[in-house]
Amino acid sequence: MEFRVFVSSKRIIGLCQRDSTAIYPFLSENETYNLAGVGLMTLKEIIIHQIKDLHTKITEVDVLPDQYTLDVYIDKKPKYKCRLIDVNPWPNEESEFNRTSSLLFEQIHL
Repeated sequence: MEFRVFVSSKRIIGLCQRDSTAIYPFLSENETYNLAGVGLMTLKEIIIHQIKDLHTKITEVDVLPDQYTLDVYIDKKPKYKCRLIDVNPWPNEESEFNRTSSLLFEQIHL
């Protein structure tokens, strides 16, 4: 599963699936899974937890711009490991070089 994470001032302000043409009904299911070291969580909670954990590690690097996106891949069970695919600057809407797609969000909502 691939996701795009929107970050501003070192805070996650948005998260969506990378493939905006697909519907993943399993993301809204309430079935719980055991995440090692954490306990029982829904798949949605696991995804958010793993992305926040990776984001915490990434924000320790001080060379990142104020606004950026992270493209991440989350492995399937049992580990649900979050892997960084890409980091891109995410300019505001006034920038003439706004090349990072906001995918399922309108730029103004981020």
